[in-house]
Amino acid sequence: MKYRILIATILFILLSLFINILTGCDGGTGSGPIIPGLTPSVVTMQDITETEVIDPIGENAINSDDPNAFRYAANQIKNLDCVKAVYADEDEMLVEYDWGGTEIWMDQPDFQENRSARGDVSPISSEYGNSLLKAVGNKYAVIYDSTYDDPGFAYDKPYLDDVEKDLKATGFTVVSKHGSLASVDSFKEVKDYGVILYTGHGGLEDELASDTFYSIMTGEPYSKPDTSSAKFEDWKNKRIESMTVDWGKTGSKTTKTFWAVTNKYFDYHKTNLSNSLFFNLACEGMKPSSKVTIHPMAESLINLGAGVYLGWTKNVSSTGSVANSFIKQMCTGLTVGEVYNKGWENDPSDGGVLKYYPENSTGADITLK
Repeated sequence: MKYRILIATILFILLSLFINILTGCDGGTGSGPIIPGLTPSVVTMQDITETEVIDPIGENAINSDDPNAFRYAANQIKNLDCVKAVYADEDEMLVEYDWGGTEIWMDQPDFQENRSARGDVSPISSEYGNSLLKAVGNKYAVIYDSTYDDPGFAYDKPYLDDVEKDLKATGFTVVSKHGSLASVDSFKEVKDYGVILYTGHGGLEDELASDTFYSIMTGEPYSKPDTSSAKFEDWKNKRIESMTVDWGKTGSKTTKTFWAVTNKYFDYHKTNLSNSLFFNLACEGMKPSSKVTIHPMAESLINLGAGVYLGWTKNVSSTGSVANSFIKQMCTGLTVGEVYNKGWENDPSDGGVLKYYPENSTGADITLK
Protein backbone atom coordinates (compact mmCIF):
# COMPACT_ATOMS: atom_id res chain seq x y z
CA MET A 1 0.00 0.00 0.00
CA LYS A 2 1.27 3.46 -0.84
CA TYR A 3 1.32 6.28 1.68
CA ARG A 4 2.72 9.76 2.13
CA ILE A 5 4.92 11.38 4.73
CA LEU A 6 6.03 14.97 5.28
CA ILE A 7 9.34 16.35 6.45
CA ALA A 8 9.19 20.00 7.61
CA THR A 9 12.30 21.97 8.36
CA ILE A 10 13.12 22.69 12.00
CA LEU A 11 12.94 26.39 11.28
CA PHE A 12 9.44 26.07 9.85
CA ILE A 13 8.24 24.03 12.85
CA LEU A 14 9.75 26.45 15.35
CA LEU A 15 8.24 29.38 13.50
CA SER A 16 4.77 27.79 13.66
CA LEU A 17 5.14 27.05 17.38
CA PHE A 18 6.40 30.55 18.01
CA ILE A 19 3.33 32.02 16.30
CA ASN A 20 1.00 29.84 18.37
CA ILE A 21 2.68 30.88 21.62
CA LEU A 22 2.48 34.55 20.76
CA THR A 23 -1.09 34.56 19.48
CA GLY A 24 -2.67 31.90 21.68
CA CYS A 25 -3.51 28.29 20.85
CA ASP A 26 -6.93 29.25 19.51
CA GLY A 27 -5.33 31.10 16.58
CA GLY A 28 -5.23 34.71 17.78
CA THR A 29 -7.27 35.24 20.95
CA GLY A 30 -4.29 35.17 23.32
CA SER A 31 -2.84 38.23 24.93
CA GLY A 32 0.66 37.89 23.49
CA PRO A 33 2.02 40.55 21.14
CA ILE A 34 1.64 40.21 17.35
CA ILE A 35 4.98 40.50 15.59
CA PRO A 36 4.76 42.01 12.08
CA GLY A 37 5.78 39.53 9.36
CA LEU A 38 5.09 36.45 11.52
CA THR A 39 1.48 35.84 10.59
CA PRO A 40 -0.21 32.49 9.84
CA SER A 41 -1.23 33.73 6.39
CA VAL A 42 2.13 32.71 4.90
CA VAL A 43 1.65 29.12 6.01
CA THR A 44 -1.99 29.12 4.96
CA MET A 45 -1.17 30.12 1.39
CA GLN A 46 1.43 27.37 1.15
CA ASP A 47 -1.02 24.83 2.56
CA ILE A 48 -3.60 25.84 -0.03
CA THR A 49 -1.12 25.28 -2.87
CA GLU A 50 -0.15 21.86 -1.64
CA THR A 51 -3.63 20.74 -0.60
CA GLU A 52 -5.57 21.88 -3.65
CA VAL A 53 -2.97 21.25 -6.35
CA ILE A 54 -0.47 18.62 -5.27
CA ASP A 55 -2.47 16.45 -2.87
CA PRO A 56 -5.02 15.20 -5.45
CA ILE A 57 -2.22 14.27 -7.85
CA GLY A 58 -0.32 12.46 -5.11
CA GLU A 59 -3.45 10.65 -3.91
CA ASN A 60 -4.20 9.43 -7.44
CA ALA A 61 -0.66 8.07 -7.70
CA ILE A 62 -0.94 6.37 -4.32
CA ASN A 63 -4.20 4.68 -5.30
CA SER A 64 -3.07 3.67 -8.78
CA ASP A 65 -1.90 0.19 -9.72
CA ASP A 66 0.18 1.60 -12.58
CA PRO A 67 3.90 1.09 -11.79
CA ASN A 68 4.64 4.45 -13.46
CA ALA A 69 2.04 6.38 -11.41
CA PHE A 70 4.64 8.20 -9.32
CA ARG A 71 6.56 9.24 -12.46
CA TYR A 72 3.41 10.59 -14.11
CA ALA A 73 2.61 12.52 -10.94
CA ALA A 74 6.12 13.99 -10.78
CA ASN A 75 5.83 15.22 -14.37
CA GLN A 76 2.59 17.03 -13.50
CA ILE A 77 3.94 18.91 -10.47
CA LYS A 78 7.64 19.50 -11.18
CA ASN A 79 7.08 22.92 -12.79
CA LEU A 80 4.83 24.33 -10.06
CA ASP A 81 6.15 27.50 -8.44
CA CYS A 82 6.14 25.97 -4.95
CA VAL A 83 8.17 22.90 -6.02
CA LYS A 84 11.95 23.20 -5.84
CA ALA A 85 12.73 19.67 -7.01
CA VAL A 86 11.04 16.31 -7.48
CA TYR A 87 12.22 12.73 -7.84
CA ALA A 88 10.12 9.68 -8.70
CA ASP A 89 10.54 6.03 -9.50
CA GLU A 90 8.27 3.00 -9.37
CA ASP A 91 8.21 2.89 -5.56
CA GLU A 92 8.29 6.48 -4.37
CA MET A 93 8.01 10.17 -5.16
CA LEU A 94 9.91 12.84 -3.23
CA VAL A 95 8.88 16.50 -3.47
CA GLU A 96 11.09 19.25 -2.11
CA TYR A 97 9.20 22.53 -1.62
CA ASP A 98 10.74 25.96 -2.01
CA TRP A 99 9.86 26.79 1.62
CA GLY A 100 12.04 23.93 2.87
CA GLY A 101 9.59 21.09 3.48
CA THR A 102 9.97 17.68 1.87
CA GLU A 103 7.14 15.27 1.18
CA ILE A 104 7.63 11.61 0.31
CA TRP A 105 4.97 9.37 -1.20
CA MET A 106 5.99 5.74 -0.80
CA ASP A 107 4.84 2.26 -1.75
CA GLN A 108 5.01 0.17 1.43
CA PRO A 109 3.31 -3.26 1.14
CA ASP A 110 3.52 -3.86 4.89
CA PHE A 111 2.19 -0.45 5.92
CA GLN A 112 -0.40 -0.78 8.71
CA GLU A 113 -3.92 0.35 7.82
CA ASN A 114 -4.52 2.03 11.18
CA ARG A 115 -1.53 4.34 10.95
CA SER A 116 -1.85 7.94 9.87
CA ALA A 117 -1.10 8.57 6.19
CA ARG A 118 1.14 11.47 7.13
CA GLY A 119 3.31 10.31 9.99
CA ASP A 120 6.55 10.74 11.87
CA VAL A 121 9.50 10.51 9.51
CA SER A 122 12.43 11.03 11.82
CA PRO A 123 14.22 7.88 10.52
CA ILE A 124 14.42 9.46 7.05
CA SER A 125 17.47 11.67 7.00
CA SER A 126 18.10 14.73 4.85
CA GLU A 127 21.02 12.86 3.29
CA TYR A 128 18.58 10.19 2.08
CA GLY A 129 16.29 12.87 0.65
CA ASN A 130 19.13 14.57 -1.16
CA SER A 131 20.33 11.29 -2.66
CA LEU A 132 16.86 10.66 -4.05
CA LEU A 133 16.76 14.08 -5.64
CA LYS A 134 20.19 13.87 -7.23
CA ALA A 135 21.27 10.33 -8.06
CA VAL A 136 20.33 8.72 -11.36
CA GLY A 137 17.55 6.17 -10.99
CA ASN A 138 19.65 3.00 -11.13
CA LYS A 139 23.12 1.61 -11.72
CA TYR A 140 22.50 0.39 -15.26
CA ALA A 141 23.94 2.14 -18.31
CA VAL A 142 23.55 1.69 -22.04
CA ILE A 143 25.77 2.94 -24.86
CA TYR A 144 24.03 3.21 -28.23
CA ASP A 145 26.64 3.39 -30.99
CA SER A 146 24.75 3.33 -34.29
CA THR A 147 27.88 4.17 -36.31
CA TYR A 148 30.01 1.45 -34.72
CA ASP A 149 30.58 -0.30 -38.07
CA ASP A 150 31.41 2.91 -39.94
CA PRO A 151 35.20 3.10 -40.59
CA GLY A 152 34.87 6.88 -40.53
CA PHE A 153 34.06 6.78 -36.80
CA ALA A 154 36.74 4.32 -35.69
CA TYR A 155 38.49 7.07 -33.72
CA ASP A 156 35.56 7.18 -31.28
CA LYS A 157 35.80 3.56 -30.14
CA PRO A 158 38.68 3.93 -27.61
CA TYR A 159 36.90 6.85 -25.95
CA LEU A 160 33.62 4.92 -25.68
CA ASP A 161 35.52 1.93 -24.29
CA ASP A 162 36.92 4.23 -21.59
CA VAL A 163 33.42 5.48 -20.77
CA GLU A 164 32.32 1.88 -20.28
CA LYS A 165 35.30 1.13 -18.02
CA ASP A 166 34.72 4.24 -15.89
CA LEU A 167 31.03 3.47 -15.44
CA LYS A 168 31.78 -0.13 -14.47
CA ALA A 169 34.36 1.05 -11.95
CA THR A 170 31.67 3.27 -10.43
CA GLY A 171 29.36 0.30 -9.96
CA PHE A 172 27.31 0.40 -13.16
CA THR A 173 26.33 -2.58 -15.24
CA VAL A 174 26.91 -1.46 -18.84
CA VAL A 175 25.16 -2.74 -21.96
CA SER A 176 26.52 -1.87 -25.41
CA LYS A 177 24.20 -1.58 -28.39
CA HIS A 178 26.68 -1.54 -31.25
CA GLY A 179 25.67 -1.22 -34.89
CA SER A 180 22.56 -3.24 -35.76
CA LEU A 181 21.94 -3.93 -32.05
CA ALA A 182 20.90 -0.27 -31.84
CA SER A 183 17.65 -1.20 -33.59
CA VAL A 184 14.42 0.77 -33.61
CA ASP A 185 12.86 -1.49 -30.97
CA SER A 186 15.94 -1.29 -28.75
CA PHE A 187 15.19 2.38 -28.01
CA LYS A 188 12.08 1.32 -26.11
CA GLU A 189 14.52 -0.05 -23.52
CA VAL A 190 15.97 3.32 -22.45
CA LYS A 191 13.56 3.22 -19.49
CA ASP A 192 15.72 0.45 -17.98
CA TYR A 193 18.84 2.59 -17.60
CA GLY A 194 20.12 5.30 -15.28
CA VAL A 195 22.67 6.46 -17.88
CA ILE A 196 21.97 6.53 -21.62
CA LEU A 197 24.75 7.56 -23.99
CA TYR A 198 23.99 7.86 -27.70
CA THR A 199 26.45 8.38 -30.54
CA GLY A 200 25.51 8.53 -34.20
CA HIS A 201 23.83 10.95 -36.57
CA GLY A 202 21.02 13.32 -35.64
CA GLY A 203 19.09 16.25 -37.04
CA LEU A 204 16.38 18.76 -36.17
CA GLU A 205 13.32 18.97 -38.42
CA ASP A 206 12.05 22.51 -38.06
CA GLU A 207 9.87 23.10 -41.11
CA LEU A 208 6.52 23.68 -39.41
CA ALA A 209 5.81 25.04 -35.95
CA SER A 210 3.30 22.29 -35.30
CA ASP A 211 5.60 19.56 -36.55
CA THR A 212 9.06 20.30 -35.18
CA PHE A 213 10.85 17.14 -34.11
CA TYR A 214 14.33 15.70 -33.69
CA SER A 215 15.62 12.33 -34.91
CA ILE A 216 18.61 10.11 -34.15
CA MET A 217 19.82 7.37 -36.43
CA THR A 218 19.51 3.74 -35.39
CA GLY A 219 21.82 0.97 -36.61
CA GLU A 220 18.93 -0.76 -38.34
CA PRO A 221 19.07 -0.53 -42.16
CA TYR A 222 16.04 1.09 -43.75
CA SER A 223 13.59 -0.93 -45.80
CA LYS A 224 10.18 0.17 -47.01
CA PRO A 225 7.63 -0.82 -44.36
CA ASP A 226 4.58 -2.92 -45.10
CA THR A 227 1.39 -0.89 -44.76
CA SER A 228 0.04 -3.27 -42.13
CA SER A 229 3.15 -3.18 -39.97
CA ALA A 230 3.88 -1.30 -36.75
CA LYS A 231 6.77 0.42 -38.51
CA PHE A 232 4.37 1.86 -41.08
CA GLU A 233 2.23 3.39 -38.33
CA ASP A 234 5.32 4.80 -36.63
CA TRP A 235 6.58 6.15 -39.95
CA LYS A 236 3.21 7.67 -40.90
CA ASN A 237 3.08 9.52 -37.60
CA LYS A 238 6.72 10.67 -37.81
CA ARG A 239 7.79 8.59 -34.84
CA ILE A 240 10.44 7.06 -37.11
CA GLU A 241 11.91 8.16 -40.43
CA SER A 242 14.58 7.16 -42.92
CA MET A 243 17.98 8.85 -42.62
CA THR A 244 20.65 8.73 -45.33
CA VAL A 245 24.17 9.39 -44.07
CA ASP A 246 27.75 9.47 -45.31
CA TRP A 247 29.58 6.20 -44.67
CA GLY A 248 33.29 5.47 -44.70
CA LYS A 249 36.55 7.37 -44.49
CA THR A 250 37.25 10.64 -46.23
CA GLY A 251 38.12 9.95 -49.84
CA SER A 252 36.14 6.73 -50.05
CA LYS A 253 32.78 7.79 -48.62
CA THR A 254 29.52 6.40 -49.87
CA THR A 255 26.02 6.68 -48.41
CA LYS A 256 23.78 4.33 -46.46
CA THR A 257 20.19 4.65 -45.27
CA PHE A 258 18.99 3.67 -41.82
CA TRP A 259 15.88 4.01 -39.71
CA ALA A 260 15.92 6.89 -37.24
CA VAL A 261 13.75 7.40 -34.16
CA THR A 262 12.32 10.80 -33.26
CA ASN A 263 11.33 12.29 -29.92
CA LYS A 264 7.75 11.38 -30.91
CA TYR A 265 8.78 7.73 -30.75
CA PHE A 266 9.74 8.07 -27.09
CA ASP A 267 6.53 10.03 -26.38
CA TYR A 268 4.28 7.47 -28.04
CA HIS A 269 5.86 4.38 -26.53
CA LYS A 270 5.92 5.93 -23.04
CA THR A 271 9.57 5.08 -22.45
CA ASN A 272 9.45 6.53 -18.95
CA LEU A 273 12.86 7.31 -17.51
CA SER A 274 13.96 7.19 -13.87
CA ASN A 275 15.91 10.39 -13.24
CA SER A 276 18.27 9.23 -15.96
CA LEU A 277 21.18 11.06 -17.56
CA PHE A 278 20.75 11.09 -21.35
CA PHE A 279 23.92 12.17 -23.16
CA ASN A 280 23.29 12.76 -26.87
CA LEU A 281 26.52 13.06 -28.86
CA ALA A 282 24.81 13.48 -32.24
CA CYS A 283 24.61 16.67 -34.27
CA GLU A 284 22.03 19.31 -33.40
CA GLY A 285 20.96 17.62 -30.17
CA MET A 286 20.35 21.04 -28.61
CA LYS A 287 20.02 23.15 -31.76
CA PRO A 288 18.00 26.31 -31.11
CA SER A 289 14.69 26.64 -32.92
CA SER A 290 12.55 29.63 -33.79
CA LYS A 291 9.48 27.40 -33.74
CA VAL A 292 9.74 25.81 -30.27
CA THR A 293 11.08 27.13 -26.97
CA ILE A 294 12.71 23.90 -25.81
CA HIS A 295 14.57 21.44 -28.02
CA PRO A 296 12.05 18.68 -28.88
CA MET A 297 14.20 15.77 -27.70
CA ALA A 298 15.16 17.55 -24.48
CA GLU A 299 11.53 18.37 -23.71
CA SER A 300 10.27 14.87 -24.47
CA LEU A 301 12.84 13.04 -22.40
CA ILE A 302 12.60 15.36 -19.40
CA ASN A 303 8.79 15.08 -19.50
CA LEU A 304 9.24 11.31 -19.48
CA GLY A 305 11.23 11.48 -16.26
CA ALA A 306 14.87 11.95 -17.29
CA GLY A 307 16.91 13.96 -14.79
CA VAL A 308 19.08 15.73 -17.35
CA TYR A 309 19.64 15.79 -21.11
CA LEU A 310 22.87 16.90 -22.81
CA GLY A 311 23.39 17.73 -26.48
CA TRP A 312 25.16 19.94 -29.02
CA THR A 313 23.80 23.07 -30.69
CA LYS A 314 25.33 22.36 -34.13
CA ASN A 315 27.13 19.67 -36.13
CA VAL A 316 29.88 17.99 -34.12
CA SER A 317 33.02 15.90 -34.57
CA SER A 318 34.49 15.68 -31.04
CA THR A 319 31.97 13.25 -29.64
CA GLY A 320 33.61 10.32 -27.89
CA SER A 321 36.43 12.38 -26.39
CA VAL A 322 33.99 14.85 -24.80
CA ALA A 323 31.78 12.07 -23.43
CA ASN A 324 34.83 10.31 -22.03
CA SER A 325 36.04 13.42 -20.21
CA PHE A 326 32.59 14.41 -18.95
CA ILE A 327 31.61 10.98 -17.62
CA LYS A 328 35.06 10.38 -16.13
CA GLN A 329 34.70 13.49 -13.98
CA MET A 330 31.16 12.60 -12.97
CA CYS A 331 32.39 9.18 -11.86
CA THR A 332 34.45 10.96 -9.19
CA GLY A 333 31.21 12.20 -7.62
CA LEU A 334 30.82 15.58 -9.34
CA THR A 335 27.39 16.74 -10.47
CA VAL A 336 26.45 17.61 -14.04
CA GLY A 337 26.59 21.30 -13.17
CA GLU A 338 30.00 21.06 -11.50
CA VAL A 339 31.53 19.29 -14.51
CA TYR A 340 29.83 21.57 -17.02
CA ASN A 341 30.91 24.74 -15.26
CA LYS A 342 34.56 23.80 -15.67
CA GLY A 343 34.11 25.00 -19.25
CA TRP A 344 33.95 23.15 -22.57
CA GLU A 345 35.42 24.32 -25.84
CA ASN A 346 33.16 24.70 -28.84
CA ASP A 347 33.30 21.79 -31.26
CA PRO A 348 36.03 22.45 -33.86
CA SER A 349 34.01 21.37 -36.89
CA ASP A 350 31.13 23.86 -36.70
CA GLY A 351 31.47 25.74 -33.42
CA GLY A 352 28.77 23.71 -31.69
CA VAL A 353 28.22 24.35 -27.98
CA LEU A 354 27.51 21.60 -25.45
CA LYS A 355 24.39 22.39 -23.38
CA TYR A 356 22.17 20.62 -20.90
CA TYR A 357 18.52 20.84 -19.90
CA PRO A 358 17.01 21.66 -17.49
CA GLU A 359 19.61 24.17 -16.32
CA ASN A 360 18.06 24.59 -12.87
CA SER A 361 19.05 22.53 -9.84
CA THR A 362 17.08 19.46 -10.88
CA GLY A 363 19.33 19.03 -13.90
CA ALA A 364 22.57 20.53 -12.61
CA ASP A 365 22.59 18.42 -9.43
CA ILE A 366 22.33 15.01 -11.11
CA THR A 367 25.11 12.65 -9.99
CA LEU A 368 26.18 9.10 -10.79
CA LYS A 369 26.68 8.21 -7.12
